[in-house]
Amino acid sequence: MENIIGKDVRQYEGVILRNMTVGDDVILGDHVFAVDSVIGNHCTVERRGMVFNSCIGDYSYTGYNAVIKHVQIGRYCSLSWNVSLGGADHDYKSLSTHPFLFNSRYGLCGDARGGTPLSKKDVK
Repeated sequence: MENIIGKDVRQYEGVILRNMTVGDDVILGDHVFAVDSVIGNHCTVERRGMVFNSCIGDYSYTGYNAVIKHVQIGRYCSLSWNVSLGGADHDYKSLSTHPFLFNSRYGLCGDARGGTPLSKKDVK
């Protein structure tokens, strides 16, 4: 998979990009790691930031150590240092995203590795 990199992108030491689209005039700080995402124009991802399966809108930036997973961030957004957004790939159609449905230590299913959960219905 190939990266698409815009004009005037500044990548500092240790940046790793995999299957990325990066807009124009973007700053990627030291040791940024980004995969399967889109970073818009005039954005900054500060050092040690991680971006996974996400989209960051134009003119937005993240502070140091930000972790962005499965999130769409709009334009002109400012995220502070050490912020984590998104997370695990939860089944949002399930009764709950809490592990009590799938972990036997809670006594509601038989298999700690993801056994059959309680009956579920669509959440509306």
